[in-house]
Amino acid sequence: MMDKVMCLYGSVTGKAMSIAEQIVELGSTKGVEISLNCLGEVGKSWTLEQAKTIIIVSSTTGDGEQPENVIKFWRKLRPKSLSSDHLAHVRFALLGLGDTNYNQFCAGPKALLRRLEELGATSFHQVAWADDGTGLEEVVEPWIEGLWGALGTVMEKVEDAGNETKKVADDIKIENTVSDKMTAGDSLTASLSSLSLSPLTLPPCPKSYISISYSSSSPPTTTTSSLPLSPFPSSSGPPLSAKVLHCNLLTSKTAVKLYYEVMLECPSFEHQAGDTVSIICHNTEEEVKQLCSRLELANVWDKECSLAI
Repeated sequence: MMDKVMCLYGSVTGKAMSIAEQIVELGSTKGVEISLNCLGEVGKSWTLEQAKTIIIVSSTTGDGEQPENVIKFWRKLRPKSLSSDHLAHVRFALLGLGDTNYNQFCAGPKALLRRLEELGATSFHQVAWADDGTGLEEVVEPWIEGLWGALGTVMEKVEDAGNETKKVADDIKIENTVSDKMTAGDSLTASLSSLSLSPLTLPPCPKSYISISYSSSSPPTTTTSSLPLSPFPSSSGPPLSAKVLHCNLLTSKTAVKLYYEVMLECPSFEHQAGDTVSIICHNTEEEVKQLCSRLELANVWDKECSLAI
């Protein structure tokens, strides 16, 4: 009998839960039954004994901490008295959500991965870290796309092995790593099989969603870059002109992320604690020319254009 697949999520704002729900729905369209549970409901709606083939989608909160609805599950993994094969029966796929605007990027999911492997659990699909700072979909979509092939492979092996979990875990480790120590007796078929199981790491090219049309009329005789400009999306008003008084680097030049202290001189504007201030820098003429050349838009650079989604 085939093991039941479980999708477990740990969420702060609901994004991880939404992705987990999407995985369950996609599974149903592919004929794969997947149950949906919160990681924090361990011992209630699901148990570690039931968790044999699991998909985990979890995020990070605070300073690299586990979400509140993950803490109970995390505490079950923490005891040092647990043996190194405590979770040897578990095969998992892990998708972590984080934001590189914070120091401890994906620290919560990374801690889960480290502890799962310490307790003998085996990953059957490449672990991925999605960045909310650049767009979760850049990692989430290709990861989900590759999930089904990996899941199908591992479930076939479970069925063929008659639920001999230890043997399956060893097989997965071998087939998810392209070994450079192939023996003379290894067949070419086996080699190609191992290579085909290695998930691709490059995300697919996104579909075009913006169309641009250029006016055939002559460009305006005068142009201006002076303020005020139209408000930007999500802004409370038009941009304000400001002058940089000083800019000091707060971190070392070799730090993973650089932090600066910037003092601006600008007109007073209404604001309150918690507001976000965006800085729009002036583009030098050299940078503008480089951009024009890179985009190959020299023949339409001065023409008016219209954007449509």
